[in-house]
Order: sequence, then structure tokens, then C-alpha cells
Amino acid sequence: MFAKLIAALLAAATWCVAAGAWANSENDAAPRGLALDCEHLPGSALKRLPPPFDTWARLDCLPSGQLLAPARNWVWRYPASFTTPVFVPAWTPDPSAAAEGGRYFTTAEVAVARGEQAIALNRRLAGEVEVYAGMTEGRPDPSAVYTLMAENDLGQSFEVHFLYRSDQDVWGIVCAPKCRSEFSFLVSSRGN
Repeated sequence: MFAKLIAALLAAATWCVAAGAWANSENDAAPRGLALDCEHLPGSALKRLPPPFDTWARLDCLPSGQLLAPARNWVWRYPASFTTPVFVPAWTPDPSAAAEGGRYFTTAEVAVARGEQAIALNRRLAGEVEVYAGMTEGRPDPSAVYTLMAENDLGQSFEVHFLYRSDQDVWGIVCAPKCRSEFSFLVSSRGN
């Protein structure tokens, strides 16, 4: 019994030392099976979102990885829920990848579509995302569509489209790679 306790303590100590050494190393890749150290992100991890996306979203970090979350004074909610929190994790393209270690964003770029480009993108997304089509039918086209193109540490990419009509009428649609209803949410300002 005593030998098993000593073995368990040695194993735990070894893991703690290895995790601490990794957290303070220059290594850019999170070791398999270890949580992401949010206080010591890898050098290639994204530290901030590009404007204007940083208006609506912020980077947050959990041991399972980085995620996009609502920025201060903004609310993200699913169309049928007022209580379920909305976030877009770095492992969105492949949820099973979260089991291999904490995922993080490495790049993020923003493209803006206005006028005819915004109308065409709006029509395409309405054709792919049933809940968006149903809830925006008969409404004016968005004045702009802001697309965040993000990539994670595994080289997997996805897009988050913010279809902007006003501060109280923004839709977020995640395409990873397909755009689907369960990846859509409403975005609105809390007002200052």
C-alpha cells in the first residue's frame, strides 16, 4: 500500500515538473494531453483580435483552449435561448482535437464586404443556414458583412461572419467549414 502511494506521488510530481517546464519553455506547440497554460501562451498564439472585430468579440482562454467570446457591452445569444452562453473555440473545425491538448488561435484576419458583395454573401448564407433565412426573411440586407478568417495551431481554419444591420441587429454565423444553423447566433449591444 505504501509503495503504491509513493509511486502515485512520484508520478504526480513528474507530471507537475513536466507541465511547469513546458509552460516556461519557448516551445510553440502544446504537448499532447496537457491543458493550455493561459498565463504563458505559446509564442505563436494570437494575443488580440484585429479591428473592427475586436468591437464585438474578445479572446478568452480556458485550459481546453482559446475561444472567441462577446466583447464588453455586447451580448451573444442563440436564437432559441437567452441563457446558453455563446463562444467560438479554437477547436471548432474539429472538436475531437481538444482532447489532444489545449488549442489556440495562431492567425486572424478580417475582410469587409459592403454593397453588392454584402448582399451576395447574405444571400449565400441565407441559403445555407435555415434559421438565419427564416429569422431575417423580409428584413433589409445587411449594410456590411465582417468576416473573421481564423486558423488554429493545427492549421485548421474557419470563418465567422458578422452580418451587420445595426448595433441591435447583427447575426454571427460560423462556417467550419460548413455554415450551419447550430453555428449561428444573435449579437446586440447592451448600450453604454
